[in-house]
Amino acid sequence: MLAEYIGVSQLNDFIASRAESDFCVSVEELERLQEVLLADESTDNSELMVRLKFKPGLGASAEGIGALPSVSCFIDGELTLECQRCLEPMQWPARLEFSYGLLLPGSRQSDAADLFEVIELDERGLLVKELVEDELLSAIPMAPKHNDATQCSAQNAAPAEESAEAEEEGETYKPFTGLAELLNKD
Repeated sequence: MLAEYIGVSQLNDFIASRAESDFCVSVEELERLQEVLLADESTDNSELMVRLKFKPGLGASAEGIGALPSVSCFIDGELTLECQRCLEPMQWPARLEFSYGLLLPGSRQSDAADLFEVIELDERGLLVKELVEDELLSAIPMAPKHNDATQCSAQNAAPAEESAEAEEEGETYKPFTGLAELLNKD
């Protein structure tokens, strides 16, 4: 089960001990993500595996830039989306890896914050559910399609095959043939 957030004191312990945390996320818990997934009783959007790795800042560098503690996240699983070519279910591999610097409450912003993406934490701590859901939503393709058009179902791909057959037979479809007559009818 996905924790809603990791509190600041627990987060400090995780950072100091370079902890790793593995857990499963039920896709049903991610409400915003549910809106873009294919909602069908035959599909299975059950669980994603998530791993968080915490690292402490390594101190100041030679240029005087202080390093921030960081979290690396690895997400692995599959989500069922609707193919925009055939409108049938397709499996999208949700395999993501990303890292963020952590600006803890009460700490001053260092120069290192400008070097990479930083999450500024409030007194609640790290909002894990939002972090995972935001990254998944930004990674999902805008118009998901099967990698190969032959994977699309034959039922919905039939119009393309019919037009290819008509082309082979020498027939051409001219949708605007009567338009010139209509325009010149004054």
